[in-house]
Amino acid sequence: MNILGTQRILDVSARVGLQRFVFASTADVYRPAVTPHTETDPVDPVGVYGLSKFLGESLVRHAVCGARGIAHAVVARLFNIFGPGETNPHLIPEIFDQLSQGDVLRLGNMSTRRDYVWVGDVAHALVALSQRDVPDGEVLTVNVGSGVSASAAEIVEILSRLSGRMITVESDAARMRRVDRPNLQAASDLLQTLCPDVIETSLEQGLGRLLVQKPSPIAR
Repeated sequence: MNILGTQRILDVSARVGLQRFVFASTADVYRPAVTPHTETDPVDPVGVYGLSKFLGESLVRHAVCGARGIAHAVVARLFNIFGPGETNPHLIPEIFDQLSQGDVLRLGNMSTRRDYVWVGDVAHALVALSQRDVPDGEVLTVNVGSGVSASAAEIVEILSRLSGRMITVESDAARMRRVDRPNLQAASDLLQTLCPDVIETSLEQGLGRLLVQKPSPIAR
C-alpha cells in the first residue's frame, strides 16, 4: 500500500500541476549503524516497511526528475515518533499499556537505542519543510529527529522517576527481535539549519505529557 498509494498520489499531483511535494519517509531506509545517520548515509533497509518507503522515495525522485509535472520535492525521513493516539504496538505505547496493569514490565531488548521525536514536533517540521525553497528539478532529503537516542532501559528509568513508581523489567524472549538495529539516531544538523527550533520537546517532556494524559494507576 505504501508503494501503490504513493504512486497514485504522485499521479494526481502531476495531473493538477502540483509544484511542491512532501513525502513522509522513514529512518528505516538506512543501513544499520551505531553512529547517527546523516542524509548521505548508505540506504539498505532491513525490513519490508523500510523497503517500501525507500521505493516510495524512488517514485518521488522519478516524478520530479522525470519531468512528470512536479517541480520539486522534500523527502522527510522520520525517526521514532511518539505521542498520544498511537495505535501500533511500539515500545512506548506497549510500556504504558503494561503499566496500566502493574509495575512489572515484560519487554524484549533493553539496550538498543532509538531517536524518539514528539508527534507535535514532527507535524511542525513537516509544515516548515513544505515551506522551504527547493530548486526546481531537485529532491531535498532531510532527517526529522531529535538528534538524541535513548534505550528502553532509559525510558523505563524516566517513567519510574516521573511517576514515582518502582518499575521493574522481566526479559521476555518472545519480544526479542531476531534482527535489531543497535542505534537508530538522526544527525539533525540539516533540519536545524533549515528549520530551527521545530524540535522543541525532549523525550522526558513528552513522556511527562503522556503520564498526565493517562488515567491512574499509571501516574500515582
